[in-house]
Amino acid sequence: MELVIDIGNSYTKVALINHERVTRYYSFKSNEKINLSKLKSLKFSIVLISSVVNKLTPIVIKEVKKISKAKIVDVSKLKKKIKIGVNCTSEEIGSDLYADLTAAKKRFHAPVLIFDIGTVNKVLALDKNNVFIGASFFSGLEGSARSMFHNTEKLPEIKLEYSNNFMGKTTISCINNGVLYSLAYSLEGFIKDYKKILGKNMKVIVTGGGASLIRPILKNVTYYPYLTILGIYYIYMENK
Repeated sequence: MELVIDIGNSYTKVALINHERVTRYYSFKSNEKINLSKLKSLKFSIVLISSVVNKLTPIVIKEVKKISKAKIVDVSKLKKKIKIGVNCTSEEIGSDLYADLTAAKKRFHAPVLIFDIGTVNKVLALDKNNVFIGASFFSGLEGSARSMFHNTEKLPEIKLEYSNNFMGKTTISCINNGVLYSLAYSLEGFIKDYKKILGKNMKVIVTGGGASLIRPILKNVTYYPYLTILGIYYIYMENK
């Protein structure tokens, strides 16, 4: 079994994978005090790490070594087999994007549109030939809510929760519902426009830490919470 660690800007996700299936899943706040001691009882033969926060990578590796002698592989440095149709080098494309695209290619029939809802919301387009043809990035849910708190005098800081109503009745619900539904309506616009490029048969995948809040609002999408984790695993397997 493989232990996969995805170090993100806000959260570090850890999963135990057995034959392409996630059997255990944990999430930790991404900071310099991260402690992986609760994973000590798990049995795995190798540790696969992917990171978008360089300063945390050695800290996480040090924590892994405290609980296991398993081989550690930095998947960020492995060769990626996704065809690139954008004007940037492979080094400029984040390891999380590569993981999403690799898993989408492996698990779904192209063309695929991926919504990765996190600290930064990412919209990734994989065409019918499994070529990464473009993307859109914009502020995540928590960042949008936090900006109102920091940039105004009277609006409170809130914890986002799912709501089945776009309209709020209190200050907190007005902020909460406004943030959630503005994202949902934005994604519906992306779906409409990307269909013109990828075709009406494109598959829409929603993943990421904030996906559970937005998934019930969207129609005709597939919720796949472990897309990035499995993508890290698939990149490693492609390099074996």
